[in-house]
Amino acid sequence: WTVNGELRVGVFARRPIFVGEEFTLDYQFQRYGREAQKCFCGSAICSGYIGGEKQISIDAYSGVKSSTAKRKKGSDDKKREWEDLALEEEIEKLNSVKGLRNREETLKFARLMVRAEESSARHQLLDIIIKTEEQACLRLFLDYHGLPLLWSWMTDTVELDLKVKILQVLALLPVSNKTMLLDSKVMNIVEKWVEEFTADKQENSDIKALQCSVTSPSE
Repeated sequence: WTVNGELRVGVFARRPIFVGEEFTLDYQFQRYGREAQKCFCGSAICSGYIGGEKQISIDAYSGVKSSTAKRKKGSDDKKREWEDLALEEEIEKLNSVKGLRNREETLKFARLMVRAEESSARHQLLDIIIKTEEQACLRLFLDYHGLPLLWSWMTDTVELDLKVKILQVLALLPVSNKTMLLDSKVMNIVEKWVEEFTADKQENSDIKALQCSVTSPSE
């Protein structure tokens, strides 16, 4: 739900909940990255994973393709093409001269990040936030789980240009302290990337400057 522009989750019980009673909740978590995460809640009816679409079976996550999944492949591919086209159109509408300008655009931007899996779409979205001049929108982006969203991209990014652009975005964001970077696991990947750049002799002054900006947020 969105309440007054803020993301909210509503939970409703179908029966009375007793004081001290333990219960588990499947809140349809949107996974970060391409792989679903294992769930350790211990519930007998747990699907076993956090994230992923309902129509994808648990076997699919472990590499076992069911006959139903094979039959649906053709229609799923067609659906994916339409979804990619719709995503491109939405990104284009959001791609204004000055980047994000208000709360509504920032919220929409965060939602588009969740849907963007192709490199081209991610480049376009990163360009939008790089052009953003409104500090209020950059702070809102952080409120809308901006760092975890970037982390989800960082976990499966192999393209050097995309890595550099993500570092540019991180350097622009008004991150108040290093704890935010550590809690979101962004810092670990930044340090790993710097090691890779150095090992591959790809590091240059621009990358080094970005790394320093990211790892030394303003207090």
